[in-house]
Amino acid sequence: MAVVSLEKSNTGRQTEFDLLKVILIIGMVFVHVYEKLSIYDTSVLPGTTAEWVLQVGGGLVGASLFMFCMGIGMAYTPRQTPAAFANRGWHLLFYGYLLNLVREGIPLLIISLSGTGSPEPKAYLSALMNVDILHLAGLSFLLVALFMKFRIAPPVMLLIALVLQTAAGLWTEATTGTPVMDMLVGLFVYVNSDTSFPLMLWFVYPTFGYTCGNLLKYVADKPKFYRKLLFGIPPVFVCLWVALSLTGLNVPELFVLAGDAQYRQNMMISTLSFLAFFMFSAVVFFAMRSVRNEVLLRFISSTSANLINIYCIQWVIILWLQMLFGVNKTLTAAWIVPAALAILIISIFFAALYKNILARIRHAKENRSKGIKR
Repeated sequence: MAVVSLEKSNTGRQTEFDLLKVILIIGMVFVHVYEKLSIYDTSVLPGTTAEWVLQVGGGLVGASLFMFCMGIGMAYTPRQTPAAFANRGWHLLFYGYLLNLVREGIPLLIISLSGTGSPEPKAYLSALMNVDILHLAGLSFLLVALFMKFRIAPPVMLLIALVLQTAAGLWTEATTGTPVMDMLVGLFVYVNSDTSFPLMLWFVYPTFGYTCGNLLKYVADKPKFYRKLLFGIPPVFVCLWVALSLTGLNVPELFVLAGDAQYRQNMMISTLSFLAFFMFSAVVFFAMRSVRNEVLLRFISSTSANLINIYCIQWVIILWLQMLFGVNKTLTAAWIVPAALAILIISIFFAALYKNILARIRHAKENRSKGIKR
């Protein structure tokens, strides 16, 4: 059987990306606990091998891989219309600002009202208008919706995204002179540490995923396809890494948290990340094929579907612990894993509970609607 076909033959659920998102969720919580609650200073270069692995791994296949998976989901969603994409985009933007309010705005208000501190107005502005990955996701859906409206093909979207990233890289962090305007401009270009996910720098990842997702539909033999990626991509990745190193560039430092390096996306970072995506996806595909337990499969599927809720809940827990309960850069290395596991389990549980409550409310409304019609 040929690896690819001329007709769409791979149009079902791509379960390898469910497992991939679950792995990313686990890694995400560990990185956030390490970054916000541990004693380690992430404003300087890592001091241990474990820190280097955590930061470089997170920078290479962390937020960028989440956006790639979102792009894959864009390609496979049944509602392929500009209106559906725009609606999703507005919702994600709303969730982004709502998360800002709950995870930092409310704690600042509690601190102020309780008299334990007196946050400056700038702190509230930073908390409420912080440019999070949810803002990036929302703006990405809106921009793709606009492109769909003009019938722009996914590969052309990717090309435009690369041009936007190059143009945004020329921005020299100039300020508008107005803090509010800076945060609004930060939705599109990097301004400061509160604007970590500007659209123009990061849009390459969802468009790359969207392009790959549309091409993946034509893959007729997935095992053979992923086997080729598994053995063909690593040599390219290593050669590129070595070539960049020979130019005098310290490649690992592109992905660290110090100086917001991993948020200042550029073509070198993106190219290495693209190759890492292919390798990681191939490994996860073959790992997923070995999963036979129905309970585990349902857990992977439901946890993947609950990604946004888990993301929001873990951030609220982490920042409330940091701001209200004194767990601010106090966790030693021995406590990072237990704390991250506890926050992960609690987040998954409450995300599932929230989804179940919404499903029951929706079911009750449908029943009442049917009763009225009768």
